[in-house]
Amino acid sequence: MKDIRAIIKKMDFFADLDDKALSEISSRFTIENYLAGETIFEEFAAGDSFYIIISGEVEINKHIGKTVESTQAQLDILKAHSYFGEMALVDDFPRSATVRAHTNATLLKMTKNVFIDLCMHYPMLLFNLMKTISHRLRSTNQKFVEIVDRMIKESRMAAIGTAASKIVHDIKTPITVMILTAELISTMYEETGEFTKKIISQAKELDAMIREILDFAKGEQSSLTLKEVNIDKFFDDLMNIMDAIAVSREINLTYINKVKQTVVFDESRIKRCLSNLIKNALEAIDEGESVHVLAVIENNYLKISVQDTGDGIPEDLIDSLFEPFITKGKKGGTGLGLAISKKIIEDHKGKLTVSNTPNSGACFTMYIPLIKDS
Repeated sequence: MKDIRAIIKKMDFFADLDDKALSEISSRFTIENYLAGETIFEEFAAGDSFYIIISGEVEINKHIGKTVESTQAQLDILKAHSYFGEMALVDDFPRSATVRAHTNATLLKMTKNVFIDLCMHYPMLLFNLMKTISHRLRSTNQKFVEIVDRMIKESRMAAIGTAASKIVHDIKTPITVMILTAELISTMYEETGEFTKKIISQAKELDAMIREILDFAKGEQSSLTLKEVNIDKFFDDLMNIMDAIAVSREINLTYINKVKQTVVFDESRIKRCLSNLIKNALEAIDEGESVHVLAVIENNYLKISVQDTGDGIPEDLIDSLFEPFITKGKKGGTGLGLAISKKIIEDHKGKLTVSNTPNSGACFTMYIPLIKDS
């Protein structure tokens, strides 16, 4: 009895009650034991009691649909000294969630009739219950919204993964034909070598990009091809792709490389990541403005920043910018570019950040740890 009183004394549900009241309330509980996986009560079932966890953990699950056949999502896992099922004390509606023992659990149980009888003697219990229900409703609503949002995103990613798998298979033949044809033309007409080389390079890039989307949709870490990279040459290759876009939009695009040593990373993936950041910057600003790309070594990292002179990123968007399907402010796109770019950097054990620079615009910065070529 003393142990039960010590448990309930710590809970806000029984706040402001004296020792006599706590002793009386403690005596009205019963003790129940559940094995891991055992159901305590089901959603949609009638409720007539609430519970306090003495030891172990329980999981709260809710059906996404309105029937027992619909998919369940886990709302929470409650640990010792938490309570649940309190809604049954004040209404006659069915249970709003299913509760199962997550581990072996020992619970205190109080029926509705007992609780009502106690409230007649200790009205503060009813007031505390109202506060508890209000807090729980707010918390559950927020968690449920987050769960549904996550499930929608996971479903969309699964659909993209399926589509990407089919595309990878279907597109392999035409890409192979393109490459073989370009190589044949290069052999027959040597003067076309510069152009066929670009065709072959871009065809291989297309194949790699689709595979990257597939890896992202599956949540898999990409297999990196690490090698030593000369940043001057890396920027030269990048300029061949990005300068044409900048010129067409009348935007000043500059590259500054302060890295004098060779560095190690997957060149094609980092080039795609940086190309995406630069392209986004070029699309986000007006004609006559500028984008500056800077590479330096800082604190044992290769740091490459892309700074524009635009209006910056709206504050309500900046925290979710790297999440999949965020396309706000863009007329086109899938909403996967920045999410995949972030994954590329994280696969390198680095990080990709974004911030607004006062009086300048948005700045994306990638940090890639300096490593030796393996």
